[in-house]
Amino acid sequence: NLKAICLQTTSFSYIDGGYAAEQGIPVTNLRGFSSRAVAEFAIMMMIGAARKLAVVIKDGFVQDFVKHQGVELQGKRVGIIGLGNIGKNFAELCKGMGMDVVYWSRSARDERFTCIELEELIKTSDVVFPAMAGNKETEKIITDELLSSLKQTAIFVSISHKLYNHDLILHMVKEGRLYGYAFEEDNGNPAKYAGNVLALPAIAWATDRSRSVN
Repeated sequence: NLKAICLQTTSFSYIDGGYAAEQGIPVTNLRGFSSRAVAEFAIMMMIGAARKLAVVIKDGFVQDFVKHQGVELQGKRVGIIGLGNIGKNFAELCKGMGMDVVYWSRSARDERFTCIELEELIKTSDVVFPAMAGNKETEKIITDELLSSLKQTAIFVSISHKLYNHDLILHMVKEGRLYGYAFEEDNGNPAKYAGNVLALPAIAWATDRSRSVN
């Protein structure tokens, strides 16, 4: 007797949309209600990874000028994969920080930023930020081969694991083949992972403004 599925989230990847369509059940979501909140959270994760916050936390906040030396982001290239609402907000914030913003998108275009091929984006960016919706079309769109082409000094910041091999990224950081990885997950905790991995709880959307809109 189900007539419709009305989500209070922007993401709908946890719903079997194909089955719902077969049954004639419409699925609605709250598109864009927390785009700025998520983008700001991603900026925080990027800065945290750049300054090795996960390592500082795991070391008990002991002051170590050598081990905890971070990198500055001004002038660095940030590559954004997908230029929807969240991707555009993230691009605007990064540009305001003085970063070189490039992007790849299947359809969206924005003259304020530079559009390049996905392969070039991943190979040349100092920060890579996947910002596409996770679904069957985009699942693993960032292949293991592409991930292996990341610069050793790069930072990978994510709000969606479905676009790439999450375990491979963790392994690359652990082996020193990638500078840092920042993401959110249910009950995220940096102590769970080796190296400069900033795992935070999945609260990117939870701000005063997004909750009042919701």
